[in-house]
Amino acid sequence: MFEIHKEEADSHCRCLLVNNKTGDCLAFLPTIGGAIDELILYKDGVRNPLIEKSKDPQAATNRVRDVYFGAKLFPFANRVKGGKYFFEGQEFSLKLHPFMPHAHHGFVWNKEFQIVEEVCDENHACCTIKYRYQGEEEGFPFHFEIYIKYLLNSSSEVEFHTIVKNIGERKMPFVDGWHPYFSPEGQLDEWVLKLPSSMIYCTSEDGIPSGRQELERKLVTGAPIKELHLDNSFGPLVNEGRAETWLFHPESKKRICIWQKTGKNEGYNFVHVYTPQDRKSLAVEPMSGLVDAFNNELGRMTLAPGESKTFSFGVHI
Repeated sequence: MFEIHKEEADSHCRCLLVNNKTGDCLAFLPTIGGAIDELILYKDGVRNPLIEKSKDPQAATNRVRDVYFGAKLFPFANRVKGGKYFFEGQEFSLKLHPFMPHAHHGFVWNKEFQIVEEVCDENHACCTIKYRYQGEEEGFPFHFEIYIKYLLNSSSEVEFHTIVKNIGERKMPFVDGWHPYFSPEGQLDEWVLKLPSSMIYCTSEDGIPSGRQELERKLVTGAPIKELHLDNSFGPLVNEGRAETWLFHPESKKRICIWQKTGKNEGYNFVHVYTPQDRKSLAVEPMSGLVDAFNNELGRMTLAPGESKTFSFGVHI
């Protein structure tokens, strides 16, 4: 019932987890940071495209590079102000975004991961990829391994599990996250967004949190996306368990749930929401720390040598 396929062109690899019985399909790109490239889920025999497939390998490369489409964000998610941060009394300077004054979204989003495990049975398809880092990037002299496990199950649900391990000899700071863009059928502005937190972090013009939060009650009961213009984080979501972001279509009654595992030590305790200018998709980004967490320390975590942590989120309809 379940199969794993690979589409290869030149140095590009696209991996697909497929349920042949239902038609469910998840595609990701091991050679482009493990980015999520497509998601289709079926309900009651109806096809629901949730994440739009790239047109070809070059288009896939371009959109991950340009807008971090489906990208894995590590060892920091979102922005680090001016690319500078302090850790254990030492200042570090990260490479800046080529067109912006901050460091953006870590640096594994364009790295080549290796497939290390594939499993198919009657209940699921699962593929695990790995990247090993040994201090090559400017401003991050720490060493780590990162594993990403993609899982498609018989309940038409996908799961994304990230395991990060410190393989160096000193403590390592980090924030983990994802940057999926959801593009459900119809006009996005016809959908309603419901968030797990009413606390929104206000930002400066360049997207750095100002230190002030506001209460947005309408977002926890549901707000029409056509009324929203967001590039903001919400939280913190500190309860042990799961937090859920929902997209609803009032007319068709279709819905999408993006859940994230929360917790004090191993949790995506923030969610960032971004509405692109073209209004064709919505980025719902599970993150373990706030924007600029390397400086404000809201959600910044550390790994001792040899220590590992696991983070999880998923999607169902």
